[in-house]
Amino acid sequence: MVKNAIYGLAVGDALGVPAEFQDRAALKLKPITTMIGGGFHGQPAGTWSDDTSMISCTLNGKKYSVDFVAGRALREMEPAAKMYGRIVAISNAAIKGETLPDAKDLSIKDAIDTMIRWFCILFNNQFTPDEVLDYYPADRLMHDIALALMAVQTQTTEVLNEFPTKAAVPEETDSPA
Repeated sequence: MVKNAIYGLAVGDALGVPAEFQDRAALKLKPITTMIGGGFHGQPAGTWSDDTSMISCTLNGKKYSVDFVAGRALREMEPAAKMYGRIVAISNAAIKGETLPDAKDLSIKDAIDTMIRWFCILFNNQFTPDEVLDYYPADRLMHDIALALMAVQTQTTEVLNEFPTKAAVPEETDSPA
């Protein structure tokens, strides 16, 4: 049953690739009723998009992958996205020297736990929250979860292919001696 759902996702995705970035009016005039090629990226018939492509993550030297974004990941995304939004709002207020009324109600532990639980669900619970806390680079953790939230929401999951991401390296500048 699950395999059939995955096949259905891939077929539906492949049917939709030629329609990507077209407006509704154009599709009403020329609806897609069979597997065709073309579209914005000029793909051959039957090509699926990043929505069906693999997401992968490396923890403690082990590679984990997800062949599709599960419905559970979509359903459970809201608490993680809301928590991330609260953290951003509180941080922005703090930069301005302000305090939001609900800032005292936010526990860093609860915020991190909520977002890590979703990250594990995104990867179909192939690893545990404790493994993320023990092995994921701390300087990349919140960045990558925020990136994963945005990627799933905007259907640009190909950016998740190499998690954890690498931290930016500052460019060296010539300084006068």
